[in-house]
Amino acid sequence: MQSVDPSKVTLTQLFRMHSTGELSRNELELAILSLRSSADWLQWISRQLMFCGVVLILSGILYVLAFNWEVLGRFTKHGLMFCLFIGFGGYAAYAGSHTIKGKLGSLSAGVCAGAWLAVIGQVYQTGADAWQLFAGCIFLVGVWIPLFRFAPSLMLCWTLTNLTLVLYWWQVAVPGDIATVNVLYLLLGGINSLFLLFTERCLPGTPSWLEGAWLRLVLLLYSTIAFTVPTCRIFLEPALAEWDEWFLVVCWLSLLVIGYRYYAFRSLVMVTLLVTSLLVVLLPSVGRLLIINDSPLGYWAFAIVLLFSFGGSAYWLNWLHHTKLVRESAHV
Repeated sequence: MQSVDPSKVTLTQLFRMHSTGELSRNELELAILSLRSSADWLQWISRQLMFCGVVLILSGILYVLAFNWEVLGRFTKHGLMFCLFIGFGGYAAYAGSHTIKGKLGSLSAGVCAGAWLAVIGQVYQTGADAWQLFAGCIFLVGVWIPLFRFAPSLMLCWTLTNLTLVLYWWQVAVPGDIATVNVLYLLLGGINSLFLLFTERCLPGTPSWLEGAWLRLVLLLYSTIAFTVPTCRIFLEPALAEWDEWFLVVCWLSLLVIGYRYYAFRSLVMVTLLVTSLLVVLLPSVGRLLIINDSPLGYWAFAIVLLFSFGGSAYWLNWLHHTKLVRESAHV
């Protein structure tokens, strides 16, 4: 058996080497212990519990405020939100931007500031639309990002940006005949795809606080949803589609092809998301063609198509995974 330096390999590579006989069971266990020590696991658990605690505290406070809205006075509502904002913001400044406690404190302060903005709108009945409220929340959460460099704050801010665009379209653009829903799909898919491209190719070296794959996964998810929803509707009713809707289909196909070519041997999660989008679009269309007049034969045929589709997708993803492991093992 060959000796292995655990600091130079990943966990998946270790299991791959064990399955091929390069590592014995005892060597595998020792390598895993060296790769992830007890202190690392304790730190990971501590962070997860801290994050869950912050979420529960914020949820509980907002629930108490909403449940007792009628009995609380105007100044009590403002005072509660002000104390929360000062408390979380002060704790974030005390803990520092380099600690996870300070980063979570900054995220909590941004959320409380956004909730305070909603309280002001409800108390004084300002008449602001929902999209204006979320636009304000984007600013209140975004001001903390360059100070504390916390990826979840950036993800929340970007999610609010997408939500603001959707609300603006449904409350202003569509009723006022400014733009159609197809323009919204194109805009959402375009800005998320461009942001994803920027994070993957245009950054001059990914910052340490953005090294995780969650931000890229969220961006690809939003891009896929924006192009998948209209494409699915067009595939179901192609005779009613116009040229601008077919352009969305072209964008969807381009996203699938480019995304697969880039992520095929880089990220299995990203490829799985693209495969899911493909199945969501194709399977309803195939089912509509097979199931005619509630024919039992059509249901049987569609069930077989489902089995082959999911089975083939799983086999394909498994092949990609093993090919990726072989390539990584060759470079160890």
